[in-house]
Amino acid sequence: RAAGGGGEELRSLAAWFHETLAQSCGSPALTAALAQLRHKITWMYGAPDPADPAETWAGHGATVDAVARGDAERARALTALHTERMTAAQRASARKHPVNTAGARN
Repeated sequence: RAAGGGGEELRSLAAWFHETLAQSCGSPALTAALAQLRHKITWMYGAPDPADPAETWAGHGATVDAVARGDAERARALTALHTERMTAAQRASARKHPVNTAGARN
């Protein structure tokens, strides 16, 4: 699926993947915090399509494998790399909504 694109379907699967991975940690607080953060990012920036969906989903698969093997360090490293890539993509996209900042007040 990832190799063929499928924008909206892949976004839906990505949301499911991230929520399921968070739930597997067994922390309702972490799951709720990540869901809230994901919704805020989507509201503010939209959900950008990854430049290479196949690479993104290969990373998701590698993360699941690391979690299943109990390799916390590998899972952490893969998650950090994924977060860096997605953060860079979101910074490059224009905001959908204005944001109040201290500097904007007169």
